[in-house]
Amino acid sequence: MVRRSTGQTKGSTTRKNAASPARRSGGKRGGRAKRRGYRWSTRLLALTFLLSLISGIYLLYLDNLVRVKFDGKRWSVPARVYGRPLEGIPLRVLNLRVSVIGRRPKLDLALLAPAADGTVEAARLGSRRVWVDGAWHDTEVYERLALPVD
Repeated sequence: MVRRSTGQTKGSTTRKNAASPARRSGGKRGGRAKRRGYRWSTRLLALTFLLSLISGIYLLYLDNLVRVKFDGKRWSVPARVYGRPLEGIPLRVLNLRVSVIGRRPKLDLALLAPAADGTVEAARLGSRRVWVDGAWHDTEVYERLALPVD
């Protein structure tokens, strides 16, 4: 609102009461500017929601497509790769656990033992420093399967 001082005409205003550009932006126009920004952010939010929804539906479609392709074929490739006998590779039994109920013939564990001509020195791989009881000690390292059976 513009105040008129005494002796002034209707259209003139005093310098103190004249609306400055900074004051003008705080009126109704400033509210409209904020509302326009609000509309812009609302549209951006709606667009983000819509893109998220479309992406989610597409990901569900891709998940279903992969499931259909893999059903029934899950073990076909590993069975072809690992299901064949390994020829030319010697087998060694590392652990043996037997559970039997009833009578059975005696199991000869000597069949599983390494060759009789093995020596401790032949099984030695080297030495290594280890920390034990607050100090470093030199220890011998052996290949377990090459150690002779006593």
